[in-house]
Amino acid sequence: MKLSALLAGHDHEILRGDPETAITAGTCFDTHRVSPGSLFIAVPGHREGGPESVGPALARGAAAVLLDAGAPEPPVSVWADTEVCAVRVRDTRVTASLVASRYYGEPGRAMDMVAVTGTNGKTSVSYMVESVLRLAEGATVGVIGTAGSRIGDEPIPMPRSVLTTPEAPDFQYLLGRMRDRGVGTVVLEATSMGLLTHRVDHAHTDIGIFTNLTQDHLDDHGTMENYRDAKLRLFQG
Repeated sequence: MKLSALLAGHDHEILRGDPETAITAGTCFDTHRVSPGSLFIAVPGHREGGPESVGPALARGAAAVLLDAGAPEPPVSVWADTEVCAVRVRDTRVTASLVASRYYGEPGRAMDMVAVTGTNGKTSVSYMVESVLRLAEGATVGVIGTAGSRIGDEPIPMPRSVLTTPEAPDFQYLLGRMRDRGVGTVVLEATSMGLLTHRVDHAHTDIGIFTNLTQDHLDDHGTMENYRDAKLRLFQG
C-alpha cells in the first residue's frame, strides 16, 4: 500500500522523498524488526526505537519514516544517499494506530470486538467471555492479553517483548491474522497504558467491560484520577 493512502485525510507534512512510496512490509516501532519495505515509526521514548534510531532503521531497509512533531528531526547526514520518504506528524502514536489499521484493511471492522479493562480481573473475565462464546455459540474466538494471543487453542507466535495490550503495529497485525482465520469475536485485555498510548485506537470496539479500579500503576499515572481517566478512554469512543 502507498504511504499516501495510509496517511490520507490525516494531518501530516512531507519533509523529503516521495509519498507514493509503497509500504510492503508493515509498520513497526522497533528498529531490530525493520525489514526492507517497512514503515518505521519513530516514537519518542520507545526503548527499541525512537528518533535516534532512524539511521539504523534506514540501514535495515525502511521504505519510509514517520517523525513526531515534538521530537527533533534527525541530522541531514542520516538521510545521505537515500530517497526514503520522511513525514512529520503531530503525534506518532496516534498516527501509528491509523496507518497500521489501514495497512491491514481495518480488520477490527470485520469482527465483534470485546475489550476488558480494570486493575484486576481482566484475564479472568476475558476467559469467561471467550468460554461463553465458544460453548454457547460454537464461535471461533481470538484472545489478546497477558497470556499472549491465540485463535481458539492455537497460539499466535509473537516476540516475547510484545505487551499485554500490544503496540499498535502488533495489535493490528494480530487482528488481521484473526480476521483472515475466520474469527468472529476478539476478546482483548485493554490496559490503562494501552488505552492512554493509543494502542487500541481503530479497534472499532463493540463492547467495553470495566472490572474495578484499585490503587496500582500510580507510578505510570501519578494520581488515581489520571488512572481512572485512562481507563475511561475505552468508553469515550
